[in-house]
Order: sequence, then C-alpha cells, then structure tokens
Amino acid sequence: MTMFFHLFQPEPGHLNIEITGIKSNTGQIRVAIVTRDQYKSDDEVGFGGSIPVNTSNQVSFITPPMPAGKYAVKVFHDVNNNGELDVNLIGIPKEPYGFSNNARGRFGPPDFSAAAITVQPNDTLSVRIDL
Repeated sequence: MTMFFHLFQPEPGHLNIEITGIKSNTGQIRVAIVTRDQYKSDDEVGFGGSIPVNTSNQVSFITPPMPAGKYAVKVFHDVNNNGELDVNLIGIPKEPYGFSNNARGRFGPPDFSAAAITVQPNDTLSVRIDL
C-alpha cells in the first residue's frame, strides 16, 4: 500500500528568484526562504544560502525542489561580507534588503501575508526582488 501512496504524492515545486538593483559588486546576497513559523526569526531558514555578487546589478537562481506551500523570501546584500544585516543605532538596516512581492513594512519587516508566495507542485514560480 505504501508503494501506491508514494505514486500519488505531488511533485515538489521550485522558485526562480531574480534579485535586481544591486549597487555594489562586493560581498554576497544572503537569501532565506521561510514558512510563516520561521518568518520572524533571523536564525531559522527553511531554504537558503548566499550568492557571490558579480559585476552585474542582478543575480538569479532556481531553488532546489521544495514542498508545495506558502513561503516568504527574505534577502539582503551583505556588502561587507560579515554574515549579518548591519543596522544603525536605532535598528534601521544600513545594507540593502528586500522581500518577496517587494513587500515593505512601515516600522520593521512587512507582515508574512504581504510577502507570502505560494509554491505549487510541479511548477516553477518566478519571484523578482528589487533591492
């Protein structure tokens, strides 16, 4: 019976992520793809990694297979390559950042619902984030 159940499992989906508006060719773009439960944490990442910045003002990549569901993509340009989003004394980011749907918050990050995207089985969803 388990063998038949496996045959009807939906295939995972993918994200084709394009990050534009990169103003410096130093450092790395840090990416976190998170669920609602992981969204508020800077330490929890469902999928993620870093991409070296090249001489172009954009980077793009396709994620490995991921389960269908709702996610948000959080990115920042780690210009000084120290592994964290640098902020000023009152907590305002000093490095470029962005979220899926190009969502923006008023005093902090946008709500998950504003940044949420839905990965469908057997599909590749294109996501563009402007820094």
